[in-house]
Amino acid sequence: IMTCTLERVFSLILEASDRKNLVNLTRWYVTMINQPNVKAVIGEQNLCDKRVDPAKHAAAQKPVAAAAVASHANDMEEE
Repeated sequence: IMTCTLERVFSLILEASDRKNLVNLTRWYVTMINQPNVKAVIGEQNLCDKRVDPAKHAAAQKPVAAAAVASHANDMEEE
């Protein structure tokens, strides 16, 4: 659960300069995401190169979320 919780932080927010101050946490996270059983569930993970602007990321996610909700609503109507 902790690995999945930290996935967004390590992939979108923590740049290399930030990870320098979190050596033990970064080592633990990298170890966990490289475990075969974890990779089978969450797939290949990449560490952040450049921090993502949260406002732009949230705006980009809204159309995807809206489409998912609409699709689920259509599935429920068909049943």
